[in-house]
Amino acid sequence: MDNKLAQDIDAKIDLNTDIVINTTSSKTSPLINGSNLRQVIYFSLALAGLVLTQQANWQFIQTYGGFKLAQFLTDAASNAAGQSLSWDLAIGATAILIWMITESKRIGMKHSQWPILISISVAFAGGAPLFLALRERHLNRIKQEESLEINS
Repeated sequence: MDNKLAQDIDAKIDLNTDIVINTTSSKTSPLINGSNLRQVIYFSLALAGLVLTQQANWQFIQTYGGFKLAQFLTDAASNAAGQSLSWDLAIGATAILIWMITESKRIGMKHSQWPILISISVAFAGGAPLFLALRERHLNRIKQEESLEINS
């Protein structure tokens, strides 16, 4: 059996963390099979959420000569569709923001205040995917550090 095939057979894959542990060489390497792809998707969604939301906000500002919160809320509640979307966003975003705060503390994630502040002050559609991308990165870093400790 050639050496490459033996290494492939000896490699252990942890599907929950998307990390490959190669037991023959005591090295770790992140797989592109999940985590990196999710990070790209989350960062792309964050960018789209920020850009698209801000375009609508700028349109509102141009229409009304500034950002008038009372007018914004009136427009958001002006019909059943707007009310449905507004309540859906308010309730869903509140639940996810509570989770983001709790989760960032639970896993010891640094700099989680930025996506939380972006979610509250700019756009939830930008902040929530940004949080997920940073969380994914943080969890990868933890697993890589654990793998290095195990293999050393």
